Amino acid sequence: MANTKNSVGFLFRHIGDVELFFVKNVFGAGKVTVSAKTVIAQYDTGGWTNLAELLHYQQYAFDILKVIIEKQTDED
Repeated sequence: MANTKNSVGFLFRHIGDVELFFVKNVFGAGKVTVSAKTVIAQYDTGGWTNLAELLHYQQYAFDILKVIIEKQTDED
């Protein structure tokens, strides 16, 4: 939607969603499941307000991305 504003909660969730998509689609981690709620909603619905949950999700996404990057070789 044009001219909409995104909350910090939406942005935290969206960053996690994108990190997981990156792991799955770029690095081919087929076992990673992504429920990209921000991509599905396409705008901030106001539902991303649980800070503990958002921080946990973002940490989960970061950890998976970090592990897969660390597994890459120079040839990759």
